[in-house]
Amino acid sequence: MGETATKIGVSSLMSYCDDLVKVLQNKKDINNLMQCTDSVKLLRSSCDGDFSEVQNSLEVYQKKIDECQQRINDMKTEIVSDADDKINDLEQQRVSIVEREQNLKKADKDEFREQRKLSMYASVTNIIPNMDTGTKISGHIVEREKRTVEVFEFETTDSSSSIEICNSLWKMINS
Repeated sequence: MGETATKIGVSSLMSYCDDLVKVLQNKKDINNLMQCTDSVKLLRSSCDGDFSEVQNSLEVYQKKIDECQQRINDMKTEIVSDADDKINDLEQQRVSIVEREQNLKKADKDEFREQRKLSMYASVTNIIPNMDTGTKISGHIVEREKRTVEVFEFETTDSSSSIEICNSLWKMINS
């Protein structure tokens, strides 16, 4: 644009200014120019208002988008946290089940061992104890050669001591 301005000669510029003065001398043209200027001002004001309104709307929508994004992130975090909690719960349940299985196997093994001990004691002493009585010592003395079964029962609450009960049992076995 700088080149165009220098190319216009002074005489052309004077001619342009003369034409502009002639246009502005007519009152009708000045009124038209004033109306155009007022219209431009109104249009500019309207555009500025619309621009402000659109800008405010954009800010509101951006805030809503940011809030939604935050809620999405919060939900993701909550879902991951819940999933981690459930995984931990399942792992604890799995460990608990494995421990229970091990305890059951150990209990079965211990019961089998106790049954074998009881069988050995019965073979050696010929006594089959009754394990169902809590406050009594009771059972059966079995003699295979004689094919006899003798029932015995001792109260543990009596004044009899453990040694006396043991001695009585040995006497019963030997007789």
